Amino acid sequence: MLRKRPWDGETRETYKKAVLHEQITLKKNLVPESWGQEAADFINKCIKRKTEQRLGLNGPNELKNHIWFRDYDWKALQTRRLKPPFIPPSGDNIDKEYIESMLF
Repeated sequence: MLRKRPWDGETRETYKKAVLHEQITLKKNLVPESWGQEAADFINKCIKRKTEQRLGLNGPNELKNHIWFRDYDWKALQTRRLKPPFIPPSGDNIDKEYIESMLF
């Protein structure tokens, strides 16, 4: 949600070590103004270092019942009645253009 990893690590190995040994918490002063505290709480409960403490350990309903999702229409999601938050213009293929720019 912040477009960055919660842990630091230049390589797979250093990232893995950070995940295994550091408990990261999204601090209140780093929470974007557009977020509610419920969103930060959700993130913090999902990035617990110890898996047995993570939100969702007891199944998806634990995630769905978090206060951040209190007004979310899960039935509309399941029946595909929700409108996507973004639909790219027809014919626009950013990935294809990016790959081609890297090849040539």
